[in-house]
Amino acid sequence: MSSQLVAIVDAIAAMSVTGVTTVYSGTTLKNAVEIADVPARIVSAVGMQSARTRTTTLGGSGHVMMTEWTITDVALLRPAGMGIGLKDVVDTMESYMAAYHDAVRTLVAPSWQLIDVRCRAQILEWPQASGRSYDTVVVTLVISEIVQ
Repeated sequence: MSSQLVAIVDAIAAMSVTGVTTVYSGTTLKNAVEIADVPARIVSAVGMQSARTRTTTLGGSGHVMMTEWTITDVALLRPAGMGIGLKDVVDTMESYMAAYHDAVRTLVAPSWQLIDVRCRAQILEWPQASGRSYDTVVVTLVISEIVQ
């Protein structure tokens, strides 16, 4: 059995999260996101965090590989500085995080499991050195996968 990383990323990208309908992942990832593209989610397991692999032996029957993937799901909600400041966007960010927590409960599979979800609301320059900042919710998901 090989890694299910593509299926895992596809499952995360397929989650319906209220407030954002456009999702970029895999071959649809863009080098930059235009203001007209937001709100949008960007789901990636490459280049944002690391993946670790550990080996566990099960009763002499061979090795079962456990791969731990760290996947980042960035929601660019709107360009930063629009409106009247933080109090104008905090409700949107909190609502998005609540909707994400509801959606992430649907991530279930026999060969992998979600072991950690962390949401962080912030202003983020995307992509780096672009000069474009967005009101953002960055979600970090840690998935443990069994690879036999």
